[in-house]
Amino acid sequence: MRHPLLRHPIVLVLAFLVLSENLCSLLAWLLPQIMIRLGRHTPAFIRDLRLEFDLAAGVFIAAFLVRALGPWPRLAGTLVDTRKVWQGIAGLAGMMATFFLVKALVDRGVPVNHHFPVAFVVLLSLCAAVVEECAYRGYVLPCLESRYGTASAVVGSMIVFGGVHLLNGGPYGLASCFLIAMTGGLLFASAFVLTRRLYLPIGLHWGYDIVSFFLLGGHHFHPLYKPQSAQVILLILNLAEAYTGIFFLYLAHKRGHLRLSEKSEAFLRSLRQTKASSPKDTPRPSPAPATRRPPPLP
Repeated sequence: MRHPLLRHPIVLVLAFLVLSENLCSLLAWLLPQIMIRLGRHTPAFIRDLRLEFDLAAGVFIAAFLVRALGPWPRLAGTLVDTRKVWQGIAGLAGMMATFFLVKALVDRGVPVNHHFPVAFVVLLSLCAAVVEECAYRGYVLPCLESRYGTASAVVGSMIVFGGVHLLNGGPYGLASCFLIAMTGGLLFASAFVLTRRLYLPIGLHWGYDIVSFFLLGGHHFHPLYKPQSAQVILLILNLAEAYTGIFFLYLAHKRGHLRLSEKSEAFLRSLRQTKASSPKDTPRPSPAPATRRPPPLP
C-alpha cells in the first residue's frame, strides 16, 4: 500500500518536475554521444530541434512514471476534441497581431532577427509550446486543481513555469525573467481554465515564442538584438498578457469553469446537508375567532 504522502498533489508535481528535468538532461547528453559513436554529424538546426524532442521525451516519460505514484490527470481529455483546433489558430494569430501592432506603435525601426530560417523558428516554437503546455497546463495545473481549487492551481502553475524559465533571461536579470515567465504562465493557465482544452494555450504560447525568437534571438541563443525599443515592446506584451489572463479568468468564472478546493466543497456540502436536515419552521396556529354571545332574553 502506497504512503498517503506519495499521493499528495505537491509531491506529485515536484516528482514530475525533478524527473522531467533530469530525464531531459540525460537524453540531451546521451543522444549526441550515440551520434558521435556512430560517426554521424548533425547540423546545428537539427541539434536545436532535437533539444525540444529530448524535452518532450523526458516530460512524457516522467508523467508515465509519476502516474504510478498516485492519481494523475489524463492528458487525452484536453486534446481529444479536434473541433477546437481553431482556438489554437486564433491564439497564434492574436499573439502575432498584437506583436506587430505594438511594434508599429512603439518603434517601426526595431530590427527583426532573420538569422534563422522561418520554418526552423516556427517548428522549434511549436515543439516548445506543445511540450510545455502539455506539461504545465495539461499535468501540473489539473493535479493541483483537484486538491486546492482553480485559483491556487493557477498561481502554483505560474510559479513553477516562472521558475523553470529562470535560465532564459538573456539580457534580463533573474527577477525580470521570472516575472516575464509568470505573466505568460498566467495567460496560458487562464486560457486553459476558460476553454478546458490545450489548443488556445498552445496557440498563444506558440505565437509568443515566435515573437520572442524574432525579436530577441530566441531562448537557446544569445540575443542578437537588444535595443531599448525591443525591451519596451516585450514589456508591453507581458502587461497585455497579464490583463488578458485576468479577463480570461473573469470569463471562466462567468461560465462556471472555476473549481473550488476539496475543503471548500466539503464545507459547502455540510452547509447544504445542515440546511436540508433542519426542521422547517411550522406556522403557529392562529387563535380561534371569538364567538359573540347571543344577547340575553328579555
